[in-house]
Amino acid sequence: MEKAANVTGSDHAVLQVCETLSTPIWVFDFDSTSVIWANDAALTLWGADNCADLASRDMFADTSPTVVQHLQNIRKHIHNGDRHSERWTLYPQGQPRHCFLEYRAINLDNSHDAMLVECTGQDLCSDNDTLRSTEALRHTSLMIGLYDNDYNLLYCNPAARPMLQDNTTNLRDRFANPSDWYHMLSEIKQSDQFVMEAFVNTATGSRWHKMHFQHSRDAVTGKWSLLVSESDVTQLHDAEREGYRLARTDSLTGFANRLYLQEKLQYMSANSDVRAGVIYIDLDRFKNINDSLGHSTGDQLLVSVARSIRQCTGNNATLVRLGGDEFLIMLEPVKNYEPLVELSNRIIEKLATPLLINNTPLRVTPSIGICIYPDDANSAESLLQHADIAMYRSKSEGGNQYHIFTDLMRKDVQDRLQIEQELSSAIEQQQFTLHYQARYSNDGTTIIGAEGLIRWNHPENGLLFPDSFISLAEETGLMDELGEWVLQEGAMQAAKWFREGRNLSVSINLSPRQFASSDFASKVEEVLRKTGCPPGLLELEITESMLINDIPHVAEILRNLHHLGVRTAIDDFGTGYSNLYHLQSLDIDCLKIDKAFVQSIDKPAILQMILSLGKMLKMNIVAEGIETPKQLDWLQRNGCHEFQGFYLAKPMDSSRFEALLNQTQRPATAPATKSTEANLACA
Repeated sequence: MEKAANVTGSDHAVLQVCETLSTPIWVFDFDSTSVIWANDAALTLWGADNCADLASRDMFADTSPTVVQHLQNIRKHIHNGDRHSERWTLYPQGQPRHCFLEYRAINLDNSHDAMLVECTGQDLCSDNDTLRSTEALRHTSLMIGLYDNDYNLLYCNPAARPMLQDNTTNLRDRFANPSDWYHMLSEIKQSDQFVMEAFVNTATGSRWHKMHFQHSRDAVTGKWSLLVSESDVTQLHDAEREGYRLARTDSLTGFANRLYLQEKLQYMSANSDVRAGVIYIDLDRFKNINDSLGHSTGDQLLVSVARSIRQCTGNNATLVRLGGDEFLIMLEPVKNYEPLVELSNRIIEKLATPLLINNTPLRVTPSIGICIYPDDANSAESLLQHADIAMYRSKSEGGNQYHIFTDLMRKDVQDRLQIEQELSSAIEQQQFTLHYQARYSNDGTTIIGAEGLIRWNHPENGLLFPDSFISLAEETGLMDELGEWVLQEGAMQAAKWFREGRNLSVSINLSPRQFASSDFASKVEEVLRKTGCPPGLLELEITESMLINDIPHVAEILRNLHHLGVRTAIDDFGTGYSNLYHLQSLDIDCLKIDKAFVQSIDKPAILQMILSLGKMLKMNIVAEGIETPKQLDWLQRNGCHEFQGFYLAKPMDSSRFEALLNQTQRPATAPATKSTEANLACA
């Protein structure tokens, strides 16, 4: 007899006895996954010449993972000295041998785990279908169990055995959630088979299993039974859950996103007992930071703002980033506005402290709108709309504040929307007109020009002033078309008066986008050609803010206008941030003093400074907003060149303006050194 390597003395004596038996017996080493000893009968069974030949064979070649796992289960089962027996199909030299095997542990002196295997029967069944089904059942990774009428376990295949908890023999105990158990009972009573996913108890903890239940019969007793096949879908379930979470999470801030909010709002709409408060937040002037410091800095700022918002909220808040610099907080349940107002104030106070981004302190302020469902909105969709309306009220009043939604706000928005819809067709239907406000020379009686101010002859609402539609025109992209119309209309009027013998200049205000266009000077030249307006009778007004960015581009535009002979003026001078160095180097003909300084005549320091500056730069000075004789007198005595205001003349249509001209003077010629205003109709 060949001695089995590493077998201890006591077990070696056992093998000496086994050598004489006609029953095939061998020793399998779990750690080396090889047969390290076999008696003659076993060598015959395996078709091996000797033990060395058998030991050299790879027992796991072409073996399914399920069988490998089953061997590990046997290893665990016999570790404490228990015996184990079962049917098994061996494949010596590739030929199937159907056996009944018994296992028990055996000691090796190298501390390896091993088992003594005894083949107590061979070729136990001649039914090929039965043999194949038995092997399929053994090798499948699908966990299969058969339960009796009381849901006690009758049988489970090798794949199912390691999954079962110790002493778990009743199907009911398998379910981690009792509701799943009752759901299964209800469904299986109504149909022959049923599929569900359930959270089940296993030997390794709770797992998600896809379970197929089917009515069956016990082949041994013939009684009713339930066949259950299971597969572990925990990873798939976790991946789906993670995918679901990621699809509803803002990747930048970790807040929920708009998709999550939409689903939550749908739930709210379907449940009449829900009460929720919404805080809608938009950051003031965030675009300036994004444009000036870059999107990377802007993103870091948004993350810091989100962190600050989270620090202000409690556990009952749903935090959402709607996109860009817009955030939403939902509190539920709420009884009144008090917690929403308190939270809004905390956020305003928190963001008052600058946030350190790339070692640079940046401060952003929030505009906040507050709304409660269902008090302020009868649908989830209108809840967001109304919160947004309240937020825009805060923004329109300067930001860094909150407003609670009211029905009056909704009416204002509806009116604004209606105007927006009507605005698009107003130009085509020729509903706009220019009114003219006279500009007087230093004597206070001679009209030397006019400022063209746009008005909308609305068919239903009458004459509308610019503040009711200019911002809408800018938002909807209609300002370009409107600005071109005003430019041409003002030039046509100046040309008409010129043909009538009146050298009256017309000034118009330009929008930032209109002035900044690369072909603006060419457009002005074309307008002059079409209308026949002398270049010196057209004056274009810009604001100080339009001079701040891209000085070379601005300088080129002004230089081109100067070459055309068109005059330029800075409107509302003194309210912006003009760089005096650039001011003296640009082709500017006129400074128009903002009316706020004119109406503060009792503190004339800034007025005196602007007048002195204009004289040093040899620019024409026009005072706007004169409303009293005292203001006019002071400006005349201090050398202001021209005047404009309600005290002298209000804006009027062209026919009334011409009547005013006829009443006060004969056609006058504007001094060559003074500008004659023309204003883009946004004033």
